[in-house]
Amino acid sequence: MNKEEALSEFLRGLRIALNTTFAYSKDHPFFVKSAQNFKDKIDALFNFFDSLKINVAPNSLFIDGKHWGKDIIYTELAQTFHFRKIKSIEFTKGLGLDELVEFLGAISLSIRDIIKQGGLRRVVAGDKMPHILVEELDYSGFLGEEGEDSKDVWIELFNQAVDQQDARKINDFADHFDVLTRKLKTKDLLENEGLRNNISKFFAHLLAKDKERFGACAKELLVAVMEDKGASQIKELDKIKSLFSGLDKDTVAMALWEEISGNNNFNDLSFGVFSHLIGEDMHKDVATGLGEKIKSSEAVRNNPKFRKKLRELFSVEDASEISAVYRHILYSFFTDELAKRSFEFDRESLHKNYHYILLNLLQEEHDEEKLSLIASCFLKESGGLIQEKDAQYLKSLLLTLERKIKEGVPQMSALATLYQQLCQAIESAFFGGDALFYAQHFGGLIRKSYLGADYYSDKIFREGLVNQGILRLFFQFFPEAADLFYDNLQKKKTDMEFVTTVVRSLSSVESSSALGILKKIFFSSNNFIKIEVLKTMQNLFGYDAQFLYMVLDKEDMPLRREALLILIKSERERITALDKVLSIASPWGSKNKILMENIALAEELQLKDIRYHLTQLSKRGFFWNSALRRRAAKALDKIND
Repeated sequence: MNKEEALSEFLRGLRIALNTTFAYSKDHPFFVKSAQNFKDKIDALFNFFDSLKINVAPNSLFIDGKHWGKDIIYTELAQTFHFRKIKSIEFTKGLGLDELVEFLGAISLSIRDIIKQGGLRRVVAGDKMPHILVEELDYSGFLGEEGEDSKDVWIELFNQAVDQQDARKINDFADHFDVLTRKLKTKDLLENEGLRNNISKFFAHLLAKDKERFGACAKELLVAVMEDKGASQIKELDKIKSLFSGLDKDTVAMALWEEISGNNNFNDLSFGVFSHLIGEDMHKDVATGLGEKIKSSEAVRNNPKFRKKLRELFSVEDASEISAVYRHILYSFFTDELAKRSFEFDRESLHKNYHYILLNLLQEEHDEEKLSLIASCFLKESGGLIQEKDAQYLKSLLLTLERKIKEGVPQMSALATLYQQLCQAIESAFFGGDALFYAQHFGGLIRKSYLGADYYSDKIFREGLVNQGILRLFFQFFPEAADLFYDNLQKKKTDMEFVTTVVRSLSSVESSSALGILKKIFFSSNNFIKIEVLKTMQNLFGYDAQFLYMVLDKEDMPLRREALLILIKSERERITALDKVLSIASPWGSKNKILMENIALAEELQLKDIRYHLTQLSKRGFFWNSALRRRAAKALDKIND
């Protein structure tokens, strides 16, 4: 074996060891065996090196003057290390198995746990691992990261910065505080006392050192709580009230005004949350400031709908003195200023009424010439119809058009043109910011694609636009393109985040194509993606029993678990599945480890109908089955209890 072959074997062994590490605890026999195999490959490598340094880039590794990045093995390793903010790893000759086991165990920790322990470099440093050196990237890279997965990491870093009173880090967090407020829910603040206390210390530090930063951060948090739909149902808001005590009346008034004027979802419940969080002594000044903003607002003068919203918001009857303050100052303002207008021309309401008149005419009319005229009027309005996002109206319009066309109106008529235009606009909307809205309301109403398979492929694979609605439409319109879809996906298989998103989105596809593609992905992926595939299969309308039995026969326990969860839901497959995992022949005890894993799996899933299997296992003869008999008897006692 030459040096390059030894390096290649080393990296393959590292990948296998990491896969096992993420699946099993470090005292599990499979873990120990995998670590020993990896240790053998390192020892072979030390025939060529006294020390080996792996430099990590986001999608490749740099070792011994060469980039390793084309093969999926190397890109997956690079992504695993980069995600844990590892800049480099160095192994030196003399590395022992115990050190290697400790190192792999450290790598398997969550990012949050690694940070809690001061970073991976600190975890690895010391007497336990003298032959391994880790160099880290700056964890501050997490500050700007979005997504639910990074919330715990962000909070852990934030808590450390506040505990250490590190002024530089605190300022960094202040500059990125909007990222945290987008991740947090009000219940997070209420349930996490440590975080709540540290935000209080954080605000106190900023208030003393930088009032402008304090005002911006406290305002961000106040707005986040007001926008949290669940906050109005929480009875313990007093726990976070003190966080906003340092805000001045102008900042509070501005926050309230921006929410009222800029957030269409702001309502009386939101205002109730705001009223609860702000000190009673401040409300009169805030209401006065808010009144001044309303007086100078062009939106109030020119938008009848907005004026109506304000009147409804501040005319709500409430016994609290706080609401009375706003009602008195603001409602009196409306009485004085707006009552002077004897007539308001509400263009938006008039436009909506016009649309409903057209719909009623369309539904009742049968004369082709008049229908053509009505359709022409609709065509002039089609852009506005989509923008209004009135789901019920659009559904009624589409169904009416379908019915009229089926009644015999020529396909080249204005009705057919209108129908095509609306369908194409709605189909295009699946790729925009309101994709979820259109997927919820119109997924089953678009009968064919007006955009084409190439458009979908370009959006999905070149621009990376993937969601359940897009994939559902793709396989509904182009079932024959399943193989092409998979080929394009294979070209992006090194992008694990993209592949994972595709796998999860396939759960909504009501087509055998989805199951076929998921199986192909399973056979060409690592264990992380395989688990995602099986979890997605649990949400499909159908399943492939033979495929799942193959998983039970050949794959490791985490994958067997996910496959079994699917099979036991079916009365037809349940008995066979349990036989597959608990009635395995084990000559000379060769399969006893797998059987004991499967017993543990059945216990975890709280399966009660396995008494027969356990009884049979507890009676297996010969001395090599003694551990298996004890394990089965113990599980049987637990079920009987």
